[in-house]
This record gives sequence, C-alpha cells and structure tokens, in this order.
Amino acid sequence: MYPFGHIDLRARDLDAVYPFYSRILPELGFRNEWRGEGAFSFQAEGTFPKLSWFGVIEDHNHVPNATRFAFAVESSEEVNRLAEIVRTAGAINIEGPEDM
Repeated sequence: MYPFGHIDLRARDLDAVYPFYSRILPELGFRNEWRGEGAFSFQAEGTFPKLSWFGVIEDHNHVPNATRFAFAVESSEEVNRLAEIVRTAGAINIEGPEDM
C-alpha cells in the first residue's frame, strides 16, 4: 500500500499560492512540477499507479478552512529544517514544529 495517490487542494488564486507550494513541496520530495490552465502539481518520483502527487486547482469561490497536512520525517533536525522553510515561504498559521 502506498501512502496516498494524490492530495488535491483548491485555492482562490494560483498566482498567490504558487510561491509557497513551489518552495515547500520539492523539499518534501515532490520535485517534478507540472503546470496547466487553472492548476499546478508537484509529483514524487515514480510512475502510475505508484505516483504520488500534490495538486492545487484554482477555484475562485474556494473558502479557506482548517485543513492540516503532516508529513513523516526521519529526525527532529529534519522537522526543524522543514519548519524554517515553511516560515520563510510565508506560512501564517504555524503550529509547531512538534513531534506527533
């Protein structure tokens, strides 16, 4: 079993969220980028059906919510490194970093 096939988010403005996700997702292993009309995604290494990807689709009527994503890492140093990347990428509501 693979952790997930894909995560599919909505955003009101792709241009506003792209700098944030393009900074964070490659650091989490989603290094292959795809951009299309009204959407972008970053994929991990692999081929279908074993390809995990993280996509964002533009939806001008989207209402932000309290969705949270947590990724497993190997060490507390990696948690701290990724937390700093999230901060510098412009995250607003940060809860941590912390061990889960």
